[in-house]
Amino acid sequence: MQSGKIELLAPARDLETGRVAVDSGADAVYIGGPGFGARRAAGNSIAHIAELVRYARPFGVRIYATLNTLLLDDELAQARETARALIAAGVDALIVQDMAFLRMGLVSAPEAISTPEVPGTPEAAPTPEDPEAVPAPEVSEVSEALTITPAAGYSRAEAEAGAEAEAGVEFHASTQTANICPGDVAFLGRAGFRRVILERALSIDEIRAIRAAVPAAVELETFIHGAVCVGYSGRCFMSRSMGSRGGALDAEGKNSTPRSGNRGDCSQPCRLAWDLVAGDGRTLMKGKHLLSVCDLDWSAHVGELLDAGVSSFKIEGRLKDTVYVRNIVSHYRRLLDEALAARPHLRRASTGCSQPDFVPSPAKSFTRRGTDYFFGGAVRGVASMDTPKAMGEYVGRVGRVAGGGFALVDTAGELAATELAAGDGICFFSGGELRGTNVNRIDGGRVYPNRIDGIAPGTALYRNYDHVFTRAVERSRMRRRIGVVARVAANAGEVRVEFIDETGVWVAVSRVGIFEQARDADKMEAAFRAELSKSGDTIFDVRRVDIDRAAEVGGAAEVGGVAEADSAAEAASDGTASNKTASNGESCVAGAVERPEQANSLPTGYTRPLPPEGSTRFVPASVLAEMRREGLSRLRQAREKLSPDRHPAVEDVSAKFPRSKIESCENVTNRLSERFYRDHGVREFAPALELSSSMEGEVVMRSRYCIRRELGACLRGGSGLRDEDSRFSGVGSQSSGVDKGGGSALRGELFLVRGSDRFRLGFDCASCEPGTAEAGSAYPQSGLRTCGVQEKNGLPKCEMTITKV
Repeated sequence: MQSGKIELLAPARDLETGRVAVDSGADAVYIGGPGFGARRAAGNSIAHIAELVRYARPFGVRIYATLNTLLLDDELAQARETARALIAAGVDALIVQDMAFLRMGLVSAPEAISTPEVPGTPEAAPTPEDPEAVPAPEVSEVSEALTITPAAGYSRAEAEAGAEAEAGVEFHASTQTANICPGDVAFLGRAGFRRVILERALSIDEIRAIRAAVPAAVELETFIHGAVCVGYSGRCFMSRSMGSRGGALDAEGKNSTPRSGNRGDCSQPCRLAWDLVAGDGRTLMKGKHLLSVCDLDWSAHVGELLDAGVSSFKIEGRLKDTVYVRNIVSHYRRLLDEALAARPHLRRASTGCSQPDFVPSPAKSFTRRGTDYFFGGAVRGVASMDTPKAMGEYVGRVGRVAGGGFALVDTAGELAATELAAGDGICFFSGGELRGTNVNRIDGGRVYPNRIDGIAPGTALYRNYDHVFTRAVERSRMRRRIGVVARVAANAGEVRVEFIDETGVWVAVSRVGIFEQARDADKMEAAFRAELSKSGDTIFDVRRVDIDRAAEVGGAAEVGGVAEADSAAEAASDGTASNKTASNGESCVAGAVERPEQANSLPTGYTRPLPPEGSTRFVPASVLAEMRREGLSRLRQAREKLSPDRHPAVEDVSAKFPRSKIESCENVTNRLSERFYRDHGVREFAPALELSSSMEGEVVMRSRYCIRRELGACLRGGSGLRDEDSRFSGVGSQSSGVDKGGGSALRGELFLVRGSDRFRLGFDCASCEPGTAEAGSAYPQSGLRTCGVQEKNGLPKCEMTITKV
């Protein structure tokens, strides 16, 4: 059973979106830097990332920077500089695909990395970090001192100030490293990665198997919501193979194809329309989105994933807007808090409550129809072959059409009430194509769209833009607040107020003066509570004010630290205990004391108020207001100074890579990456497919998804293979024209064709293990795929391959 902190990880397109993610309750945020990220369109300056770090730090929210593309030799120096600038900016982890980052001296001195000898191989070249050992001018740039110019958005002084944080950065293995097999994941954990991000096509059984095989110190992260890559991440070359025949290199040997998924600029060929063509030239299906799978939605499986050992729940969407992020993060914040409340051995990874002022709904944001994908094993019904676009919510079928408007009817053909409103976007299929318009007005239950063309009786209607909901989310004033208890004590010569937050961090402020006995003690105490509970435009929520009715103030030192353990619990809303949802419905989990060793003691120089003779003293409201502003300001400063929660992994130089050869699809594209693998026992390297001068004859995608299975023509499971859900047949007619009676039409050679691009489909039916649904079972019982039977590149036997021809 795992224990410890659990993280909700949100995407950020830019600084604004990152702030929204923090405000909405994310425990961590991942964001692209100025380069080398897998979403080239989602890059950000170092200065903006540093600002996001400062915004997130008081809440204990961690910031991760994505550097998850493959590097070429002439990019190593720039990549190293970018990584060091991000570390200096305060990011907590670097998400990387290329092992070169582990050979740049980012977390340890180069000489600390030993080079074990590999029997039967030539002597390995010296590490590029050693400037004396690398012949110029090949990679001498890599060993130059870090230089950050003003154009990089971060000053030299700031970079030097961040040098201390550099040693504490974590490395997270991107999903682009195709993290599928327990052996490979375990190796990455030993090789220096604190966390491994799992492939999206894994089942819950496979996740459990990986957790069982990997040391507890290695964290597992899984996607829980958003778009799915149909091919194994990091092993897809389909985008690069399209356009120019084979994706040829230019005269200098550089990749001339600008749309490479492994280089941060995928053209998303899986979302295009393709013809399915038989080996004899017959077109079996025309213009269908045969590779476009639905979006992941594991809302129903949060508890199962926690129990399986997942510690980070990732939302996809670094190109999405603030409405998407606020809605989806709020949705999963609630689900995760509820799951944590039932598991007291686990706790939330950050601090503060976020109370949405709208009802979160994933169906209201961009989605290609939510699916469990292969959570319970390989199933059909996970694709949307008629369109790759977001269709939104099904709202009903069209009844009578007249006068430029229409009414909706129920399944019995009776007039049905509509949830549509003016400004909504609606879409529908007409002539086999998805078309859309917007609603102008609603009158007497009839809907009057901007364009009526294509809308006919019986048309299924979907709402892909909810105007009212979107405006509510856009106008949301949701903020994140940290619970605080204020304690006030006063005597004739001094008044003192302590502020203790929900994690036990505290500060105290005091004022010396002449404080007379209050004429009306009850009224004065009411004034204490009214004035000290005004948290205003701060990150704090003063939820209770305690008054020592008969106290002398002992010690006037204005110090801070960590309060007693019970103070931390008391600061939760209404005394709510850790990992419980507050009674007012807030998504709120009380944090633990940051430094347990100080939980039962106070710093030197501080004395608790003592209760001798005394009575309630009169303190002017202006003095209380001044003390409250100062106290909350000091409390924020104290939180900003808390040490980041980082646990960098140490590389085990004795760890052996599971295979002695690196295959071409594993993409070792630079000498630092090659050095890493040689250090870990690899003897042979196939030329990187990413650098190939031609893709013809190469497997450009490997996938657990299978077109035969999806069309109900699996040669092993036949048409009886269970649909993922009943919605499979509710959108268009994606299996039209295909013989589903045993799949006879799909038994021969099959090709995907689009213009001049042609790809051969391959099916590993002998190793495929389709599930067979059992009565009362939510999922078919599929065989567990481990690396016991695998191909040389570390991937399990797959159901389908796509080869460029």
